[in-house]
Amino acid sequence: MNGSLKMLALGLFLVIALSMVSASSTVQESSPKKVLILASYNPGMKWEDEVISEIKLHFAMKMPSARIYVEYMDTKRMGADEARLADLKNLYIKKYKNSTFDLVISSDADAFNFLLENRDEIFPETPVVFCGIVYFDPGMLKGTRDFTGVVEAYDVAGTISLMLSLHPDTRHIAIINDQTATGQAARRVLDDALPSFENAVSFEHLDNLTADELRERLAALSNDSLILLMTLNRDSAGRFLSYEDAAQLILESSPVPFYSIYDFYLGYGVVGGKMISARSQGREAADQAISILEGKAPEDIPVIDESPNRYMFDYFRIIQLGIPLERLPPGSTIINQPFQARALLAGEDLSGLNLSRKNLSQSELQGSDLSMAFLEHSILTRAEMMNSNLTGAYLKGANLDQARMGESVITGANFDDASLEGTNLGRSDLRRASFKNANLNRACLRNSLLIGANLTNASPVGGNIIGANFSHANLSNANLSEARVSGANFFCADLRHSKLVFTNLIGANLSRADISHSKV
Repeated sequence: MNGSLKMLALGLFLVIALSMVSASSTVQESSPKKVLILASYNPGMKWEDEVISEIKLHFAMKMPSARIYVEYMDTKRMGADEARLADLKNLYIKKYKNSTFDLVISSDADAFNFLLENRDEIFPETPVVFCGIVYFDPGMLKGTRDFTGVVEAYDVAGTISLMLSLHPDTRHIAIINDQTATGQAARRVLDDALPSFENAVSFEHLDNLTADELRERLAALSNDSLILLMTLNRDSAGRFLSYEDAAQLILESSPVPFYSIYDFYLGYGVVGGKMISARSQGREAADQAISILEGKAPEDIPVIDESPNRYMFDYFRIIQLGIPLERLPPGSTIINQPFQARALLAGEDLSGLNLSRKNLSQSELQGSDLSMAFLEHSILTRAEMMNSNLTGAYLKGANLDQARMGESVITGANFDDASLEGTNLGRSDLRRASFKNANLNRACLRNSLLIGANLTNASPVGGNIIGANFSHANLSNANLSEARVSGANFFCADLRHSKLVFTNLIGANLSRADISHSKV
């Protein structure tokens, strides 16, 4: 008996011990990863903000337990000379002496160069993923370990070709740049790209001037000139300029248009260009970082040396310069169009306008007059259209899913083949409106007037039709399965061959309605 008890005690001890080891291992494996973003610039710089925002977004989606820390070097405002970089090194050594990170992400050139020199002292054996590097040579990583990343590969040649295509009389291009690390890297990219255009135009580099000197040089440009803006964040006197400041300086001083390879200048006077996005940099860097944190060796992740570049333009500048939209490259992104997603058009008179195939998703159109407007195949998903006038509007094939159109006047409108899934049309006047073959699944038509409306082959499955008036309406072959129709009026309505499976008809008025061949 004693021997049995000893064996039992020993067994319990082993079980508990193994459980403790397993629990300890589990805690260790599930402990959150710590990631430091070393940002070259300062908060408020749009490029930096978007890179960091995209990194955080992707971690939130793919590794939500990770803890993200951000350290700003502030090199645009404060400079990056040897003395200041030495100060930053000493600061970081003290600040992070007792901290360890599983990975560091560097954003832009100053942070990348800083880590090449100092990673082993400040963050020993910590993998690095870089992004925002304008000019990259694989030799930069010689003698280093655990570095990989994303190159900021913008298309200078593509933008210059675009400029000459839209302005064929151009004979001179002034290139604005600065002497920051980013500007110097940009100059190397320019030196590789410009020779192929030298027989077509002359180039002038405006890259080491004070802001006042730059204004004078821009004002003197001839009418056959254009401007290519690279980056201008510090002038030769050390004055800091934000992206907005730089664009405003050019817009006020220059008699000729300017283009860029960066999308953050859009909306501040730039015409457009073949542009690169900060978000694509942050997205690619985050994906590489997560792969490393999940166990993949940095050496097995190749540096991404190509970036997506898109043709992007400002509608206002295009119109001001008289450039026909059809001359823009196919698939171009155009901001500031008068009718676009999330447009603010509440209370506007849009009657009779041709808005066919326009993307007006999530737009504010409440109280607007859209009577007799042409909206064929337009996109109005989640649009706010309460109290609007759509009398006689043509919306065939339009997408109005989850739009809010309640308490509106929509008499005689055409919604044939349209999608209105989950759309709110409650308390609206829809007399004589046509919904042939329309998708009205889960739509709300509560207390609406649909007298004489045509819903042939329509599908208001699961819809709220309580109290609606369908007198003399045509609902033949319509599918009203699972719809709530209590209190609805179907007097003299045509419901032949319709589906009424699990439809709640309590309190509905079906007097003189034709429900022959319907499936109930």
